[in-house]
Amino acid sequence: MSYQAILNECNPGYQLHSNGILCVECSSGSFSTNGRKCKPCPKNHYMPNTGSRRCTRCENTLITSQVGSTSSYQCFEMIEPAWKGLTEEELITIIAGCSLFLIILVVIITVLCCKRKQKSTGKHKVSQKAQPHPTGEQDEHQYINAKFALEMECRERPKKTYRSCRITKNG
Repeated sequence: MSYQAILNECNPGYQLHSNGILCVECSSGSFSTNGRKCKPCPKNHYMPNTGSRRCTRCENTLITSQVGSTSSYQCFEMIEPAWKGLTEEELITIIAGCSLFLIILVVIITVLCCKRKQKSTGKHKVSQKAQPHPTGEQDEHQYINAKFALEMECRERPKKTYRSCRITKNG
């Protein structure tokens, strides 16, 4: 005849093994007050040792980010965001001010770019003329094509090459 002992509970800091016969220590980051089941240390608590019946609370205002912390190094100070103490009206004022600043900045950049573009275009003189139509009459379509070609040449030439670049229709 054989006998088998089945445990209902273990000492605090331990839990029953799944076989119901053995008691095993709670791992670090957990505890057991009743000897039945180990639980993870709650937030803002830690336990570096095994076999604990309770977890240690983080000092002062320190907190942990998760349950089951195993070291006091996992406790940290919560830093509140700078905007947390502001009223809704103050937040709206700050956001509106920043938005207005960005709009003004975009306008200034756009104006400066346009002025720079105006300075760089229309300054080169090119001595080409639109070729007259074979019949002696100036074909408007041909003139427009020649004018476009001259404008492109004006834009592509270095600034130092010519003082001005003006395209006029002769005749």
